[in-house]
This record gives sequence, C-alpha cells and structure tokens, in this order.
Amino acid sequence: MHGATIKIMIIYSAFVRYLRKIWEYNEAVYQLFIDFKNAYDSVRREVLCNILTEFGTLMKLVRLVKLCLNETYSTSSGRQAFI
Repeated sequence: MHGATIKIMIIYSAFVRYLRKIWEYNEAVYQLFIDFKNAYDSVRREVLCNILTEFGTLMKLVRLVKLCLNETYSTSSGRQAFI
C-alpha cells in the first residue's frame, strides 16, 4: 500500500472509534463533508468565512473552516496560486 492510503485508513479507523464512543454516550455528532476538488475552483475563501459569520455560524466552526483553507493551493487555467 502507498503511504497516503495507509494514512487514510488510520484516520478512518480513528474516526470510526470516535463515532462509536459518541453513539455509546448518545451525544450529537456534527459532520462537514467538503468536495475540495470542486469547491476550491469556485469559492472565494475570504468571502466564505464572512458569509458563515453573517449567517450566525458558530465561531468554532468558522475557525475550523479557516484552518482547512489555510495555506492551500488552487489551480485555475493551468496557473497555480498560493492562497
């Protein structure tokens, strides 16, 4: 297996163990799934965080989105840009 595949499997198994613990204690689980491949070419990142804040999204979630977007790359028309 490739290194990336092993890392994904480790993350997946940790996530499953986490969910089982949460379900055991009957607590709420919030999940965010982002299609990064499509999302990065169509969303202005600085505007996204402002809109999330305006809609009353918890600041904790806004910070998590910012962390996901921090120091990421996008490609448009064959050019690579550091965001």
